[in-house]
Amino acid sequence: MIPGEELTRRDRAFAELARARGWVEDAALDRVIREAVLPGRARPLQEVLLAGGLLTPEQAASLWQAVDGTLEEAPAAGEDTRGWSSGSSGATLRAPSSSTGGGIPGSASSSDADATLRPSSAGGKTGFSQSLFEGDGEGTVLARPGAEDPSGATLAPPSGSRAGSSRHSSASRSRGPGGVEKSGDMFGPYKLMRELGRGGMGVVYRAVHLDLRREVALKVMLAGIPQDDPDTERFRREAALVAKLGRHPRLVQVHEIGREGDRLYFTMDYIDGRSARQHVEDIGAFSPRAAAGICADIAGALEFVHAAGVLHRDVKPHNVLIDAGGRGFLSDFGLAKDASQGAGGLTVSGTALGTPAYMAPEIAMRGAKRARPAADIYSLGATLYEMLTGKAPFTGLAGMDLLRAVADQDPVPLAKLRGDVHPDLAVIVQKAMHKDPERRYSGAAEFERDLRRWLNGEPIHARPAGPVEKLVRRARRHGRVLVAALIALLLLAGTGGWGIRRWWVREQALDAARAERETLARRAAPLVEEGTALLRGAEQAEALGDEPGKAALSQEAAGKLAEAAGILPGDAEIRYRLGRSLALAGRKPEALEALEAAVAISPNHSLAWFEHGYIARSLWMPANGLLVRTSSLTRPNDAGYRETSTTQIWLTAQAIPEGDPRWKDIAVRDFDACLRTGAAAERAAYGRAILLSFERDYEGAIRELDRAVELNSYFLPALQAQAEIRELSTRSVEAGLPWRRRLAELRPRNPEAAIEYARSLSVLGRTDEAREIVNDVLQGSTSAVWLIRGAQALLHAGGFEEAEATARRAHAVAAGKALRYQASWVAEEALMFRGKFDEARAHAQSNAADYDPDALQMRLGAMYGEEGRHADALRCYRKGKPGTWAWQNNLWSISWAEWNCGNLRAALDIARRGRAKNAPVHLNEAIFLMDLGQVEEAEGHFRRIIEASPAIAGHYSNLAAALYLQGRYVEAMDVLETGFLKSPVPEAMKTQVKTLFVDLKKRAGAAKSAEEAGGIVESMAGMVTLAMGQHGASAESLGAAREAVRGIWWLLQEFYWRNGLAKKSSDAGAQYLRLRRDGRILFRQARAYAARGKAETSIRLLREAIEQGFDEGAALDVEPAFDAVRPFPDYEGLRTQCR
Repeated sequence: MIPGEELTRRDRAFAELARARGWVEDAALDRVIREAVLPGRARPLQEVLLAGGLLTPEQAASLWQAVDGTLEEAPAAGEDTRGWSSGSSGATLRAPSSSTGGGIPGSASSSDADATLRPSSAGGKTGFSQSLFEGDGEGTVLARPGAEDPSGATLAPPSGSRAGSSRHSSASRSRGPGGVEKSGDMFGPYKLMRELGRGGMGVVYRAVHLDLRREVALKVMLAGIPQDDPDTERFRREAALVAKLGRHPRLVQVHEIGREGDRLYFTMDYIDGRSARQHVEDIGAFSPRAAAGICADIAGALEFVHAAGVLHRDVKPHNVLIDAGGRGFLSDFGLAKDASQGAGGLTVSGTALGTPAYMAPEIAMRGAKRARPAADIYSLGATLYEMLTGKAPFTGLAGMDLLRAVADQDPVPLAKLRGDVHPDLAVIVQKAMHKDPERRYSGAAEFERDLRRWLNGEPIHARPAGPVEKLVRRARRHGRVLVAALIALLLLAGTGGWGIRRWWVREQALDAARAERETLARRAAPLVEEGTALLRGAEQAEALGDEPGKAALSQEAAGKLAEAAGILPGDAEIRYRLGRSLALAGRKPEALEALEAAVAISPNHSLAWFEHGYIARSLWMPANGLLVRTSSLTRPNDAGYRETSTTQIWLTAQAIPEGDPRWKDIAVRDFDACLRTGAAAERAAYGRAILLSFERDYEGAIRELDRAVELNSYFLPALQAQAEIRELSTRSVEAGLPWRRRLAELRPRNPEAAIEYARSLSVLGRTDEAREIVNDVLQGSTSAVWLIRGAQALLHAGGFEEAEATARRAHAVAAGKALRYQASWVAEEALMFRGKFDEARAHAQSNAADYDPDALQMRLGAMYGEEGRHADALRCYRKGKPGTWAWQNNLWSISWAEWNCGNLRAALDIARRGRAKNAPVHLNEAIFLMDLGQVEEAEGHFRRIIEASPAIAGHYSNLAAALYLQGRYVEAMDVLETGFLKSPVPEAMKTQVKTLFVDLKKRAGAAKSAEEAGGIVESMAGMVTLAMGQHGASAESLGAAREAVRGIWWLLQEFYWRNGLAKKSSDAGAQYLRLRRDGRILFRQARAYAARGKAETSIRLLREAIEQGFDEGAALDVEPAFDAVRPFPDYEGLRTQCR
């Protein structure tokens, strides 16, 4: 039921219909009705709705048409005529297309078709058209087409045709896009969640792009608007202009501009929060610090906009959106003008645009042609005024009274409305809202800096108006008062003239000093603005992963800001921004120097302390231990076996000796200072977290990071630290996944965030999602760095063909040899994962220019080794020069090739050279030790390796082999059973394995001889082969089984030899050689046959071993078994082929 029985029947119907159509929310409508029926202040309901921007004129016309059937009907006899208007001719209200004078209050008649502020030729007051200003001063009557915010309507530029003409009917405007108005409906790829707002030109929905899982604000043109309509062009221009501006952290960014059917649409960042106006209405005024912080952010955004040659022209609390973290965003560029494109466009010179209560005086009195950046600064000052006081600068006024107040009067001083507003903050607002544009801040950058000075407890640059200036300003408004004041001054000259003269001299000196400061500030302002714009661009490039762009822009920004700092050496904010620019450019020592200057000038500059600490932390971290997040995906070997089919990520903190631990104390001091100043609470919490992480108190660090994120859910360093510390402390990639997802969501076009999230997903087996994310973020990318990293991520996610294609794209755009080498490497890896080894080698050889000669040989050797052709691999490796970076980076692969060829001592020596000092023993080294007879030492290493990587089944078989060689048969069977159950074999087979091992352990415990114990292991080889034949298995499972059988025969060959059973050893070796022939097993076969007195067979096998890469002469010389064959000439020839 509509409150207020005083409403007429027609007004009640009008209100109910507005509610039913969802154009006005219940609470807002009830509030308007109460205002419309106030005793002694009653106003037409329609007028109040239009004045508050809750309805557009077209919507009002549609409602009256629905209520009355036609707008040409006069009110019924006896009805209240409120909501109706007559012109001087006495004509009644007509339909919108009528040429009759008069019209809906706030809409255009035929004589004022453009519905904008313009000189009026009608009778009555001179100046501007009175009908357009019947509101309460907090929003104009006429809503801008497309305005989504239901409060604070905006005066629109003319559409170029008659209001309400047949170009598109009001009925078509009132519909949603193609009837899609309900939550859950689809609009193209977007699922609509709920309607956020509606205006005369479009409707805005909260929506989700289902493919990209991105939440957006979706703005769609209403149905029925022709493509050649000016509103269509205005809609398109709004989206294109914001997209042109690029990304700034405080601008609502456009993601996509498109068309669905015959309707234009664009998507923007969805800000989960409210406007500053809604905050004032719902909660009340902001705290001074919150208001100043938000407006400083908006001033930074305005600076970015102005630097691009764009004027916003509609800055007001309604267009300042505030998210859940309290951060402000500048939105709604529907009236913005791209000044860099000249005077063209849809705006008519001489018209006023914006909302009168926030409109700069020069715009209010002289029209849009006076629009300059200073007008936006005034509007932001007026916005800050309202955020501090809870009301617009001028209230209770309408029409010309409001315009005259904007032009001539000062708003009520902040101190009279709110006692807790600091005088310096009041001075900042006063300067921003100065009537004279030349006396305002010289740019948005200067406005922002003064706000940040106040936030940091520094002296501000703005100064309160002096007595002379106040006198002059009053004189402009009160000429007669000035005359009286002068007379009084003359009368005082006889008695107090000397005091007046001293006051005058002091004022002159202060004015001179102030003028000099302002002159220097004006000189520095263009440099500061340009430098800050470049800095913002560098930060944007960093967010997008554009390293070359970041480097170039930050270097240029540093140059501009250094020049500005030379003009204003005592400006802490300039020094801070210079330090930030230098840090982004990688010039850390210079950055630290600039930041130290900033805190010397302003000891309470929290951001400068934080930035200095952040750099100090980065300089200390190498000594503390860098977090290394490496990933790998194993490839099947020649038997089809792979250690794991899942991407593995290792997290380690590796200390680098060059790191300087003294930076820790500096970082602690800086973060303590950040905590002490307390101006940036989320940074303070982050600083505490870093201090705790220095002490390895990860629990405490996570608590502080939770606090930082709670204070500011968009603070990226805290989100990054959340992921890293949680992963490191738990050794679990899953622990950091929600934070990596959040980072990817906040920076949807940042390749690093997306790729790291995808890598985590790959580890967890969500490879399809991982590939989709990587392919999406790399779409259209021309950055070789990110294409290479993306190709690696695709490789780890099993997208081998995609990885190859992406790596080839990277190779095509790579500017340097190093990047081309990396791109070639990934492409070749992708080919090898698909078994295309010959093609991979051909690719490497055709791109030989990408490699150093040694590197190419190392690469070819690795490819042969992956294929199981270890002799060919070793020949390539030995063409490389020991000690080069290529040789050093391939030591593990080289040692593996030496081992497979049977050169065990060389393998162990190379493996040890590849292990860093104090680093744990690598798996290869442990295997080499076992083969050389150092079984007990190898056992200890195997146990530590299993502890570090318990999921890899192959590690258990190595430990079992070491135990079996020591005669610990039952213990070996226990370990082997664990390994089998972790291997990728069918579940049905695992059940059978458990039963099998019960019997095997019983038999192992009862074994009386080595031959009997060996027989138990032999039976296992047959059972594994039989079991694989009985159960359908994947290629991966079959590969695991073949590798297991091969491992059994390798173990038995050595086990029997150690126990003096040469015949059994040669039989086991023969079984292995049926599966693969390599130099290591061939050498041992030659040894066994030599011990058995079969010289010719021994020499034949030794010859084949040498063909397969064996050449370790020392192994021949120390082996007594070969004494029987040494006299043979063929043996002598073979020996000379060995080293």
